[in-house]
Amino acid sequence: MKNWKVEVDGISHTVEYKKGFRNKVIIDGEVQKLKSSSSITNLIDYEICFGDTKCNLVVIGKEVDLAVNGVYLNKGTKYEPVSALPSWVLVLSAINILGGLLLTGVLGMCIGSLFSMLYIQASHKKKKGAVIMWFILSCILQVILAFGIVAMLS
Repeated sequence: MKNWKVEVDGISHTVEYKKGFRNKVIIDGEVQKLKSSSSITNLIDYEICFGDTKCNLVVIGKEVDLAVNGVYLNKGTKYEPVSALPSWVLVLSAINILGGLLLTGVLGMCIGSLFSMLYIQASHKKKKGAVIMWFILSCILQVILAFGIVAMLS
């Protein structure tokens, strides 16, 4: 659970984020259910207003931060709205998962799924190089696993 205190016009407000089976934000004791905008990873950009102060609760995977008036409280960096996942990342993910399944079965599919989560998170952070690196590393591991299975069966 993460929590923040935001002071607006002399009034202290609390914002809490609880992750569980259902994601929740608790604003001054009032519970709101949150829904991820992605079916693959936890992706939330929830707007909260306290008078003229605009806050955004942003969740990308396991990272949670609150932006107040355009600045993240934990990181101190500028707030950028969370965008939808680029289609090329979804294509890489499908290639990785299905390719792993075809090459080595369920184990390869699991490797593809795990690495897909890593490069989807990198994509949300706008790190294209990391996306390509994770994809290539996953493919290499799947090919090594395939050769290992073939060698054991020979």
